[in-house]
Amino acid sequence: MCCQAIVALTGEFLRYKLGYRDNITDIVEQLANQYNPTYYTANGQYQDHSGCSGVCNPMPYDHFPRKYLAVMLGYGYNSTNATMYWELNRRAAWVSLLMQSPFGELPTGGRSSQHQWNEAVRDAFAIPTYVQPYNR
Repeated sequence: MCCQAIVALTGEFLRYKLGYRDNITDIVEQLANQYNPTYYTANGQYQDHSGCSGVCNPMPYDHFPRKYLAVMLGYGYNSTNATMYWELNRRAAWVSLLMQSPFGELPTGGRSSQHQWNEAVRDAFAIPTYVQPYNR
């Protein structure tokens, strides 16, 4: 999924939730077109398609699109493929936790691996969002 696309779709979904849109038909359609399950590993992680033929999948590029989709799910997206989106995010959240260093850092690799926001996104937003269904 193109990163700009998921950011825009999330923003439009939140506009819908705030009453600034009448429906989400186009959002559902674009998600179906762009959030293709073949772009993800069996573990639910997004595969980077930046010309490395799937051999380099740095975690920041996995966390970024999943974070925005998790926002939509957390704010009540329950339309087409919502179950699949939750499942991909659930699997990848576990992988993220299991692959972190003893200090809580993501594995290195890729040009964005040492950005400080990586762990912040995972710890402050992603993990609490992914455990939400288990707190019910």
